[in-house]
Amino acid sequence: MCKWYEINIEPRDVLFFRGAKPMGASAIGEGANWPMPSVFHQALLSAFHARWPDAKTNHQHIRAGENQNSTFLYGDLQTVGVFPSIGNERYFPMPADVQCKDKDGKELCVLQPGELEGKSDLPKPLTMGLFKEGEATKEKPQKWISSTNLQKYLAGKIKKEEVPVLFDVESRPGIGINPESGTTEDGQFYIAETMRLRDGVSLKGFATGTSIENYFATDRKCEFVFGGQRGIAFLNGVRDDAKLPAFGKTTGTRIKWVLLTPAIFTGGWLPRWVDKKTGTICGAETTKPERLPQESRKAWRARFKIEPIPGKLVAANIPKPIPTSGWKAHGGTEGPRPTRLCVPAGAVYYFETENEEETKALLQFLDGKRKSDIAAEKGFGFGVCGIWNQHKGENK
Repeated sequence: MCKWYEINIEPRDVLFFRGAKPMGASAIGEGANWPMPSVFHQALLSAFHARWPDAKTNHQHIRAGENQNSTFLYGDLQTVGVFPSIGNERYFPMPADVQCKDKDGKELCVLQPGELEGKSDLPKPLTMGLFKEGEATKEKPQKWISSTNLQKYLAGKIKKEEVPVLFDVESRPGIGINPESGTTEDGQFYIAETMRLRDGVSLKGFATGTSIENYFATDRKCEFVFGGQRGIAFLNGVRDDAKLPAFGKTTGTRIKWVLLTPAIFTGGWLPRWVDKKTGTICGAETTKPERLPQESRKAWRARFKIEPIPGKLVAANIPKPIPTSGWKAHGGTEGPRPTRLCVPAGAVYYFETENEEETKALLQFLDGKRKSDIAAEKGFGFGVCGIWNQHKGENK
């Protein structure tokens, strides 16, 4: 099995990461979005093709994540990230269940699942609501949490911290260009937003596969094209024995799973591997796939042995979905990819088990794993596990 590489990215200029919103005349190009996981994955693929332009197509039927298959050149590449980093401290999106405890915003608290009395409008299979300690407030916590504080949060505690400003948003005017004539188009003015990282801030990502091993075999530091404006960055494979972030504790029977990257689930907010009626985990596919392109989906699924995973989903905290799209420029079907709604990073899923042995099995399934139903090999649906306490207050 290939090692995971920890990769440091140092941009030499501003970065531009478009969202799925169309960008036309008199529009503001929202390019200061934090990049989707697929951006890092596709940029690495472009770097491989630039390094080895004469490589022949080699279709590889390789399992790249939960129910994912790669059937293209360098198809064994798997990635996670990117995340902002200052020195040895990484920063991740703030979990959605972290709230300000008071109107001053000086303290933070963590929402707790609790039993509901009477009927509720919660969607199935959820049975618990979320409750807050302290007074009601519109104050919001910071958008990022340090890796040190994240470990405290996963252990059931949270503290207020001052996260430094990671990047600035800059706006630049532009004018539309006719792609056929190469001339400007009258009245096609727009504003493009870009992201400029603060001094000392870099980007950290993770990648594995034979292609990334070969890429860093001779030189650990090289130039790298990253972002919508094709800016130059330095790509540095700082470690070749990296471990993905994970919590790893096995105490208790109440486990939360926190997304650190967006996820694309076939059930909208609900993962495919959670039963939509009972909340039980449907299981994991354990048989190595040997899928053929002409094979039907039904026949392909029949090949797998499904192993049940202990645990039941009882509550969830899902922020507003974010759209993602792209552009397909090969395969004879050039054009925009369909827009999908992602569960954003920071979403929290709460599970219960019967005993600690079941908790270990659940952690093995979820902690530090990519569980997106779609594009898991590109880093979607990466999450870590922590513990949660049940709310027992009078306001339930």
